[in-house]
Parts: sequence; structure tokens; C-alpha cells
Amino acid sequence: MSSNADSLSYSESSTYNQLVPKLPSVNYATWKPEMEMLLTCAGFWSIVSQCMLCTTPTTTSGSASSTHTCCNTAGPSSDANYSAVQRWHKAAKRATAVILLYLGKHIKRRVLNIQNPVQIWVKLQTFSERKGFSAHFYRWQNLITLQLADYQKHEGNVMELYLDAFHSHVQPLCSSGALVSNEIEASSLLKGLDDGYDSSIVSTTQSIGQTADAKLDVEQLVSQLCNGDC
Repeated sequence: MSSNADSLSYSESSTYNQLVPKLPSVNYATWKPEMEMLLTCAGFWSIVSQCMLCTTPTTTSGSASSTHTCCNTAGPSSDANYSAVQRWHKAAKRATAVILLYLGKHIKRRVLNIQNPVQIWVKLQTFSERKGFSAHFYRWQNLITLQLADYQKHEGNVMELYLDAFHSHVQPLCSSGALVSNEIEASSLLKGLDDGYDSSIVSTTQSIGQTADAKLDVEQLVSQLCNGDC
């Protein structure tokens, strides 16, 4: 486990926090490497990646075993082993807390009953590997719950971050064969905007489809949002 000197200071952590949006405000493939870097800088990746296992107390034969669960072990046979186990558990709790901070409420509810950061990490990966309706449902949920407000605390252009996340959810749905109409795309995109866009949303939605041959151009809508025309 890294020493405190190797971990992020509070101010450094706060700055980096702005660069890692919560899952699923971005897709898992984007979130995972960013989260790995954050956990590495904070000194917890060795716990989550199981590079540092929890050493159980020395057995009567003099050997020691390692596990990332540290459950159901006998009492410590030495102060050194006991201290190592305690340090691992303390670091594991902090690693769990860090991971949970970067999960949206829908995903967080599914792992709140898991205390072990290794098990949480594996569970999150299984969510990303879903297939069929389960995968579609998960991706639809990510798209529908996407909010511009999720990016207000991040560095950079908030609208660009929101639109990048929007596309990162739409593209997997289209690639997997889900029926994503222009109307659904536009509705999801506009729904995620905050109250400051209410008047623009009303004017935009009323201007679409006023004539029989009118077509909904999602890319034009995206361009308007990028340019601040909405």
C-alpha cells in the first residue's frame, strides 16, 4: 500500500475529481481507465487490482496465505500480521468509498451491499458485458438518465462534455441493433438539459414537424446546442 505521501492531497484529488464523470454519465469503456488512474494516484489501485492481497495470520506451519476477502481467519499469531491485515482493511474501505463516489445512483444501488472493492470492480465489469435485452435496458437507462447538470463541476466546456456522453450512449445502442429513432434521440437529448434551457426547448420542439415534409435533424440540434443557439 502506498504511503500517505504517495497518495493525492485533498486539493489534488479535488482537481482530478472534476475530470472523472460518474458512471453511467459516460460508458464503462471510457470510465474504467479514468477510474484506474484516479485509484492509482490515490494509492488504492493495488488493492482493487489485487496486486496487494490481504495476508492472513501465519499458520502453525509457518506459512502464510493471502486473500482479498480476509474472512473467517483465526486470531493473529503476530502483531505484524495483525497490523498488515488491519491496514489492508482500512485501505479497502477507502477504495470502496472512492469507487462509490463515481457511480450514479442507479448503479450505486446495485453494489451498495458489497463492501469489498475487488468484488465491486468485478460487478461493474459484468454490467458492461450484458447482452440481449439486458444490455439494451442498461444502455437505455444510461441514456434516459443522462443530465447536463452531471457535468457542471467538471473542467472544460460543459455542453461539449454532455454531448460527448450522449453520443457515447447512443452509439452502442445503435450498434447493438436497438431501434433508436431521431425522435427518441432528440427527446433524450433535450430532456437532460437543465431549467435554463426551458424556453429554448419549447421553441425548438414547437418548430419541429410543423409541416408534413419536416424532418427531425438530430445533428442540427446538436450543432445548435454546441453553438449556443438553443
